[in-house]
Order: sequence, then structure tokens, then C-alpha cells
Amino acid sequence: MDIYVKVNLKDTERERGALMFFDIYFILAAALVGGIIAIAGFIMIFAKKVKQPKEELQRKVALLEEEVKNLKSDNKR
Repeated sequence: MDIYVKVNLKDTERERGALMFFDIYFILAAALVGGIIAIAGFIMIFAKKVKQPKEELQRKVALLEEEVKNLKSDNKR
């Protein structure tokens, strides 16, 4: 006695296909978000490195201006 079970493969294939596309979209979305965060972090670090020498230069210029004022006031005496 043989028993045959009719299986509708199309439904399971569709479910698998939908799951596969969902997984692919989920991975792509995670990669996109990660890429945006990485780019934002790189820009922030780069901006900080660019800004740092300017602050140091401004501090040196302020010290030199103060020294010039002191020297001018010493010459007037």
C-alpha cells in the first residue's frame, strides 16, 4: 500500500523567497546604517584634527601679542 502526499511546493518556495529577500534587505539596511555611522565618525575625527592646530596657533599668537605689549611698555619707560 503506497501513500502519496501531495505537497504544494510553490507555497513553501514563496515563503522561503520572501524570507530570503527580507534577510537581504535587513543586512543591506544594517550595512547602510553602519556605513553612515562610520562616515559621520570619520568626519568628526577629521574635523577635530583640522581644528586642533588652529586653536594651538591662536594660543601662540595670543602669547606673542602679550609679549609684544610687554616689550612696548618696557621701551616706553
